[in-house]
Amino acid sequence: MKNSGQYIEMTDTPNLELERNEIKFIRLLGSSNFGELYKAIVNDCAVAVKSLKENASQKDKQDMFTELHMMKYLKSHNHVVQMIGYSTRSDPILLILEYMPYGDLLGYLRISRGHHGICNSGEKKPTSRLTNTELLWSYGIVLWEVFTIGDSPYARVEPRQVASLLERGYRMPRPNHISEELYSVMSECWSEKPEDRPSFQWICTAMKRLINDHKTYVNLDIYNDEDYVNFDMVDELQ
Repeated sequence: MKNSGQYIEMTDTPNLELERNEIKFIRLLGSSNFGELYKAIVNDCAVAVKSLKENASQKDKQDMFTELHMMKYLKSHNHVVQMIGYSTRSDPILLILEYMPYGDLLGYLRISRGHHGICNSGEKKPTSRLTNTELLWSYGIVLWEVFTIGDSPYARVEPRQVASLLERGYRMPRPNHISEELYSVMSECWSEKPEDRPSFQWICTAMKRLINDHKTYVNLDIYNDEDYVNFDMVDELQ
């Protein structure tokens, strides 16, 4: 990959560049401060198209090229969204991705519980790059969301109160249907001191051990959907 002025020319991998007339936009799926996501058609197949807005900075463009370059080297995997192609010869830069009809994992989990149209937990995209220890805290939250089938963390707590609550030592308690062993992996990620949090290698080893033990770590027979209400819905239920 080399920088040639305003754009970065991808020269070291097979060319996946698409012409704009090969992409038929269908509708807007969502947007953020600097980007938009569309459903589109390429070669008669549904795809998702990630695009930068006009107000995107040069750093935003560079970050998108970095993401694009990284995705070109990702090996195909059933659980990883694949890149179909890109369009970089003119603005806006377009990244064409595999279309996921059920949305992201959190949305899919919530839909599986019958909660259609529920927004995600409201967490904002960080304004700076996260360190590994910060990512580990977030990974613990992801585990919570997955194993509670899409619950929102710190439900019924005002967002502005979460930080002070955590500083006082509060951590989300173990759900009844989750084993002590699995919960301990989550709680390790939430250690107060970043240096006390485990490495991702430790996480992988711990999860593999749990899988290989062939024990029940998530008992859905005692899972109660009413115990896990997304805070997006709290106002509607009161």
